[in-house]
Amino acid sequence: MIRKLSLTALTTLTALTTPLASFAIAPNDPYADTVFSVSNQVLAPMNALSAPDGVYADFLQKDANVTLDMGAGEEGTGDLVLTMKPLNFGASYRVEFMDATFLMLESKGDFLPLDSDEELVTYAGSTPYRYVRITSLREENWRLDSIEAKTSVTAPIVEPTPSQPSELLQPPKPTSPRGLLLKVVDDKNPITETDSIVYSIGADGKRHAMPSFSVFSTWYADFNDLSYIDIDHLAEYALGKNVTVRPGTSLVKITTDPKVYAIEPGGILRWITSETIAIHLYGATWAKRVIDVPDTFFGNYTLGEPIFTEIHPNGSVGVLPGGEVVYIENATAHTIPGEVYTDMRFNPDFFVPINNTQEAMYGHGAPLTSDPNLRFPY
Repeated sequence: MIRKLSLTALTTLTALTTPLASFAIAPNDPYADTVFSVSNQVLAPMNALSAPDGVYADFLQKDANVTLDMGAGEEGTGDLVLTMKPLNFGASYRVEFMDATFLMLESKGDFLPLDSDEELVTYAGSTPYRYVRITSLREENWRLDSIEAKTSVTAPIVEPTPSQPSELLQPPKPTSPRGLLLKVVDDKNPITETDSIVYSIGADGKRHAMPSFSVFSTWYADFNDLSYIDIDHLAEYALGKNVTVRPGTSLVKITTDPKVYAIEPGGILRWITSETIAIHLYGATWAKRVIDVPDTFFGNYTLGEPIFTEIHPNGSVGVLPGGEVVYIENATAHTIPGEVYTDMRFNPDFFVPINNTQEAMYGHGAPLTSDPNLRFPY
């Protein structure tokens, strides 16, 4: 993801008591002034900011997308004008209007006209939109110069009286969607390592590093959701804990200890006390699940109670004798509806076998619902 502070956010506000403050109306800025996120097939996304200037961001393939921020206090309220240039017949787009919390308000799409450099995208919603995601729907290339909200919110700015001393306030940083995957743009220098780390944004607003590919692959099957960011703006996100192995996936051990552990939610390690139990819980090929965690990262985890029974640890996703896929929590099996299965990104490579004896020991709970606490690392 590439992101910069908005033009509005760079404005210094002055803090005063209300009786001594005078109010003015901010100039109406109908254009986007921040690139919030971008896929790796949009070239020069910053060129889509501000008023039309004949300099373009290029959409190079299908599903290439960029999310633009209209600015706090400058949210759009009316139709949107795209100033653009199709390079091939059949180029098409989708525009998604979102509020400040990234809630989808409305979505529109169409082919781009060849006989005009503007495309009007109607917006019928009553809620102002702050973020606009623009996606190329076909392989045909096209270019975007700017986006303009025909009508937008104007925000009051507090201005001090000359006699009143002022204090500088830091403007609020835009919130980030939980689970956003970020990586610094490759600097082409094989010596540096900063650009090789993938981070996940947590509910705490912090960036959490994926310490290895083996950890990453327990959460994600590919890098399709990865966005890019420059190193200065990455630093705006405080560094949180490292990401741990996803519960119910790989088993782990450290290089200096032969014990094998299962992972439960919260990064809790549960020692599997015997090979017999490991076979009952994970099948005859249980050893293929085991990955090494370097000693330096072992502190990311918390030791829990050892496993002495055939009850699967919390977070396991298992297959019942009848073929039904269930989520295990506190010795209770929860069925997984199809849309929840997809949303939670469960990987069948990690499913565990549940035999008739084990099934009889489990209670049957309500169907699993989409839970961000299970879907994302933090």
